[in-house]
Amino acid sequence: MKLIKQRIPAEAVLAMINARLEAVTNAYLYAKGSGRTVEAEAMAEVKWQIAELKMQFVELLTDQAESTMRKDE
Repeated sequence: MKLIKQRIPAEAVLAMINARLEAVTNAYLYAKGSGRTVEAEAMAEVKWQIAELKMQFVELLTDQAESTMRKDE
């Protein structure tokens, strides 16, 4: 995985996910305000998927932190 090989910090990955989530939210709001319901529905789905990705990433980080804490005990 390129992220691991490049040693990108978790904070940077979360910042990228949050930035994309914000962009999709803005696209959703713009489409909804313009009456483009199909596009708004698509953006809502993308937003849900990105939020799910974020939760999975946080879960991974939590699991790694717990594993590290167990090793230190």
